[in-house]
Amino acid sequence: MLQGSCFCGAVSYSVSGSPVLSAFCHCTNCQRLSGESRTPSLTMNPELTPEPCAFISLHRILPTISPPKGCPFVHIIHFAESAFAWTHSATSQAESGAAEASRTTTAPESSLDSFVVPSKPWKTRWRCRSCGACVSSANSKTGNRSVWGAQLARDGEGKITGWDIVKPTAHIFYETRMLDVKDGLGKWSGYEESSERLE
Repeated sequence: MLQGSCFCGAVSYSVSGSPVLSAFCHCTNCQRLSGESRTPSLTMNPELTPEPCAFISLHRILPTISPPKGCPFVHIIHFAESAFAWTHSATSQAESGAAEASRTTTAPESSLDSFVVPSKPWKTRWRCRSCGACVSSANSKTGNRSVWGAQLARDGEGKITGWDIVKPTAHIFYETRMLDVKDGLGKWSGYEESSERLE
């Protein structure tokens, strides 16, 4: 069983078993929904600046680049809905001072805000009311629950606990990437094995 939580720790969950999918997602929804208004823009002159690192290179080099604010890609992990469970309660959140005192119910949903993606009404994203971090997404079409690798529990060295279980196997929705990634994993136009392989 793996544990995960939001940034402030007020919202937590567990997932069990093997994931249905574990990949780096480059879709525009993940890019925009993972970003925040205070994310700094990258501006560089390619004539003066060497490639940022051997692992990542900019997708389209222009004289000056100011990418949209957001995360270039996220480590998304899909589990069957039955493998997912909220493990926090509003009572423990209030005791820790992370929620308003008026929230005394023990229903986990009282610590969360939801957002239905307008272009995909079968997808609902869940965010912590306290810190605003997106912690889960539910897909009513597939019956899957998505979590993000960066929010899983870490060991004393900062490594994700259970990495062998959730290690990404591909890059998905790679055509809308903000960065080229050279890591040897397959690159897919949509979901792995059910769309065109690009690399």
